[in-house]
Amino acid sequence: MSQAQLAGPDLSDSYVSLIESGKRTPTPVVARLLAERLGCTTEFLLHGIEPRQRIDTELGLRHAELELQHGDPSIAADRFTEIVKAADEENAMLTAQARFGRARALEAQGRLGQAVEAFERLRREAAAHPERLADLPLTIALSRCYQRAGDRLRARDLAAAALAQAERLSITRGELATDLAAALIEARSESESDSPS
Repeated sequence: MSQAQLAGPDLSDSYVSLIESGKRTPTPVVARLLAERLGCTTEFLLHGIEPRQRIDTELGLRHAELELQHGDPSIAADRFTEIVKAADEENAMLTAQARFGRARALEAQGRLGQAVEAFERLRREAAAHPERLADLPLTIALSRCYQRAGDRLRARDLAAAALAQAERLSITRGELATDLAAALIEARSESESDSPS
């Protein structure tokens, strides 16, 4: 279907071209109209995933998260890996969440080298695509992993960077603030125990 055919009598083909190139975001009414003409759901048009598939993926993420928090981290890692394999590039945000969960599961298993690699890769991607995954949780997790792996200097540097970022964002409460405080305490207590008395 050409852009002119898709535009029909209601829209200009130049407007459809701008939407297609990512320079304009369609309003909900326009998105619904375009989806009808293309024979797909609005959800699929906007996100590249059908509502049922999105719900199934989100449910899978929740189950894997529960397994990580209250069950077996190796089973959680397997579940997160299945989600990553099943998801496609169109669903980048859910895939990034599953990859973050898998890295945390590797850390929980004590597979620190693999966890660090996964967190570092995600941190590079978060810098390029902040809409998919926040950098702060990754920095905190990396600080924790480096600390446990024995690289105290890198852990302390990452914790300091995370603290500066949390202060810029005014994050003072919640799970993220608690994780950051724990990483800072761990990094500082280790450095104090290393310093000569």
